[in-house]
Amino acid sequence: MTDDTQHEDYLRDFYSEDRIAAFEKLSGEGYIGSQGQAVTEEIAPLLGLKEGDKVLDVGSGIGGFAFYLAKNFGVDVLCIDTSTEIVKAGRKRAALIDLGKGRVRYPITSHAMA
Repeated sequence: MTDDTQHEDYLRDFYSEDRIAAFEKLSGEGYIGSQGQAVTEEIAPLLGLKEGDKVLDVGSGIGGFAFYLAKNFGVDVLCIDTSTEIVKAGRKRAALIDLGKGRVRYPITSHAMA
């Protein structure tokens, strides 16, 4: 087994649907890290974004920050994450959330292409 395969197996187990749901209970809907909605609302206005801007969200997780920016500022967010499970969860959410004029996209991860 290669290091890449071991890493992807670890991420798949770590970011199972059950774990993502548990993280959201702690961090808030759409978030799997400790920052959550409150920090997003504090940081986002400082970015000086305007409708139509493009944003790269590296380590985007399941998209809480990206969805907030797209919906509230009308920006186009490209989300990058190394976990295929996270990308799947983010894509699923992007299809369900009304983002107004904004857009959130999750391209395939490097591990998913291997």
